Amino acid sequence: MTPHVPTLDDAVRTLRDRLTERAFEPTLTIKRLSCEVWFNARYVQECFSITYGESPWRYVERLRVELACRLLREPGRIRDVGEIVGYRSTATFNAAFRRRLGVNPSAYRRLVRAGASEELLAGLLDARH
Repeated sequence: MTPHVPTLDDAVRTLRDRLTERAFEPTLTIKRLSCEVWFNARYVQECFSITYGESPWRYVERLRVELACRLLREPGRIRDVGEIVGYRSTATFNAAFRRRLGVNPSAYRRLVRAGASEELLAGLLDARH
């Protein structure tokens, strides 16, 4: 029996799995993870983008912002939410959140507290990629 030789598809799937598992680590680097999947990092990242329709970093950012949206429904400091989802600074968290939803975390929390519909809140997530 011959050993399994990883294919490019294996590498892209493995990268996605590792990104999903480690998305909330503040020290996560796409380059380091890409190098762990047996192929040239830049090439694997390009293939990831083609396969999943977004870059590895945008994928991580989406996972982080989706979790942040859930956490912002609960009491607590916005800065703490940013740290929980993997951002080292509030400014970076705010910028990523605004890039994905078009509003900053405090505006999103105000919408939630004002009773914005689930449809409206989901539309924010879906409207901007």
